[in-house]
Amino acid sequence: MRLISLNRKLADKFVDENQTIGAQTLFAEIFLVCFDTHEDNAKQELSDLIGSEDLKERKLPAPPLSETMHNEFDDLYLDAQEVGNQDLAEKYFKMARILAAIELNKNAVSSTDFSEAAYEALMSTDDPQKYAGEMLQAIEEAE
Repeated sequence: MRLISLNRKLADKFVDENQTIGAQTLFAEIFLVCFDTHEDNAKQELSDLIGSEDLKERKLPAPPLSETMHNEFDDLYLDAQEVGNQDLAEKYFKMARILAAIELNKNAVSSTDFSEAAYEALMSTDDPQKYAGEMLQAIEEAE
C-alpha cells in the first residue's frame, strides 16, 4: 500500500474500513479535494478528456474510454522532462496521476485498491503529504 509512504494514519483509515463501500466513500472525498487543487484550465481539460461533466457537479467521473490513458500522459511527461520543459512535464504528471486514480477506482474491489486510487489522486497535487495530512485531519474531525 503506497499510501503509507505519504501518511500512515490515512492509509490505516482504509484498512479500518471493513466494507468496500466505506473505502470507496473515503476515496471519493480524497479524489474531489485533490481535483479541486488543479487549475481551472486543467480541470476543464480533464473533463473534456473523459467526456464528462460529473466533476463540475462534484461527482466521480466514469473512467476514460481508454483504460491506459494515464500511460499516454506518463509518456508525455517523460518526453517533456527529456526536453527540459518542466512546466509541461508537471502538467502531464498530474494528469496521468488523476487519470490513474479514476481508472483504479473503476477496477477497485477492496479497501487496498481504493487506497491505491487515493494515493494516485494525492500524487496529482503540488504537495501530496500536505494534502494527505489535511485529509486525515478532516476525516478525524468528522468522526
